[in-house]
Amino acid sequence: MKNIDLEKGLLQVTNKKNDTVRTVVLSSKAVELISIIRENTISRGITIEGGLWLFGGHNVFKSGKPHSFKELGTLMRRFRKAYPQFAGRTLYEQKHTSIRHQFNNGVDHYLIKERANHSSIGTTEIYLQSTRLVEDYEFNLK
Repeated sequence: MKNIDLEKGLLQVTNKKNDTVRTVVLSSKAVELISIIRENTISRGITIEGGLWLFGGHNVFKSGKPHSFKELGTLMRRFRKAYPQFAGRTLYEQKHTSIRHQFNNGVDHYLIKERANHSSIGTTEIYLQSTRLVEDYEFNLK
């Protein structure tokens, strides 16, 4: 939870290989969904603290350690099975899409580079030329 800023719509992701931090801009829909998870957590009498993790429960924050990359892959496969409209989508493609959306919305290349934790602007520009984008999908909670 300490890495989520819902007011600014930002999420910080730490790379466990070298402890670098990447900042991800959250869409308004992601902020809405995380807000619902936050409210569900509070309604169950759980105090929101920095040590709670978004992954780990499908409708409340959970305590403990974050999932490994392998565990995230398992969660994504289960999610895609439960929601076939997301079949074929990967976390990597989501990263490409996030970077392209920032660029298309006028965010400076160097700010995108910093948010993505790229060591070189050349790496960021590769993402900007990528065709690995996912189409927007309106997730219906009803």
